Amino acid sequence: MSRLRRARGRDRALSDGAAALSTLGIGLASLDSDLRYLEVNDWLASAQGLSASEHRGRLLSETVPHLAGELEPVLRRVLTTGLAAIDVPIRESGLGVQSARHWLVRCYPVREEDRWDSRCELRHGGDHRPGPGPGGPRGQ
Repeated sequence: MSRLRRARGRDRALSDGAAALSTLGIGLASLDSDLRYLEVNDWLASAQGLSASEHRGRLLSETVPHLAGELEPVLRRVLTTGLAAIDVPIRESGLGVQSARHWLVRCYPVREEDRWDSRCELRHGGDHRPGPGPGGPRGQ
């Protein structure tokens, strides 16, 4: 099987899985070793106030500066060690206490041909919910 065919199959499987998880209110993102978005599902994009296509190629710190301070060290550790980070609590900074959102983050290293990338899953971890996305969080 050619590399291209394998890549297309993997991308299709990730897309199908991301669509299913979007209905459950789970955000998914793939980032490269420079912490630039490769992919993001619609639920996470909506929760961050941008479209999925607006994320591609942009740095994490450009799209969610209020999360970057806590999330970037986790991602860098995953990329450096090759070990997953599971259920790391992240609190958005720069928001008032009443409007702060809390997330549980899972990040996994993914070996591409010549580099490490990361895949992240963000689940809402508090009582304050992000804005509705496609399929929206339950209860909205």
